[in-house]
Amino acid sequence: MSAGGSTVTTTTEVIPGVVGVEIILSEQSTAEVKQWRCIGCGTKDPKLAYKSGGIPRCYICQGYKNMEINSGQKAKKLAALARSVEFTLEEFHAWAASNPRVCTYCEITDEELWLLDLKTANGKRNEALGIDRIKSDLYSLDNIAWCCYPCNRAKGNYLSSEEMRIIAPALKSIWQSRLAGVARA
Repeated sequence: MSAGGSTVTTTTEVIPGVVGVEIILSEQSTAEVKQWRCIGCGTKDPKLAYKSGGIPRCYICQGYKNMEINSGQKAKKLAALARSVEFTLEEFHAWAASNPRVCTYCEITDEELWLLDLKTANGKRNEALGIDRIKSDLYSLDNIAWCCYPCNRAKGNYLSSEEMRIIAPALKSIWQSRLAGVARA
């Protein structure tokens, strides 16, 4: 194939755990080809990349960005502190590295979320764990936990973490049943 007088080659690169990434190369640009890289922290770890390819940040940087957005909305609504995320992105990365990526309530993983093909309220595929504020307070490292979208929605500001832990086993059972069906398909 030719584009503007140069030869164009299309290849598909397979990154483990990430949907195939199509890369179009021209003879001039071959040396410029780059792997996926998070625009927030620069990681190239494919385990942290969104499988849909639609988000340029890793799971951790996007989670931090979401907390900043959510805390900004809370601050406006409650006329609270201007900054209600009480840690830096670097501190959040360290926290994330020391806390297994499983929902604190139903114990689902990112990979299982992808397999279940659950949708968020706006119809987007839910593929990464989010962050729950254990108490409906500020985001602080001692007040956050990994949480899947369904558990976070169920808990909302209506249930305490302790109450959520009572109903979470039912969700876990539902997810296991659905995942068994996915494995058979």
